[in-house]
Amino acid sequence: RASSKSRRWMRFPCCGKCYACAKCHDEDTDAQNANPHIMKWATRMICGRCSKEQPFGQEPCNHCGLVFQARNTDHWEGGMG
Repeated sequence: RASSKSRRWMRFPCCGKCYACAKCHDEDTDAQNANPHIMKWATRMICGRCSKEQPFGQEPCNHCGLVFQARNTDHWEGGMG
């Protein structure tokens, strides 16, 4: 799963739960099948280092400075392309 590679977790407003990526959200929702819903894009994120919740963005963590996009990784963490 993507969670072992993620530097941030995203909170999805459709269910209020946190996932490492949209694919993980969809897989979990499909597996549970108890509460099917249409995914809405995450608007909040939680830092993987300090656990500070903050608005979703591409900037480093506003609390500890962790850069969320690691270089040379195959894990997609949102954004265009």
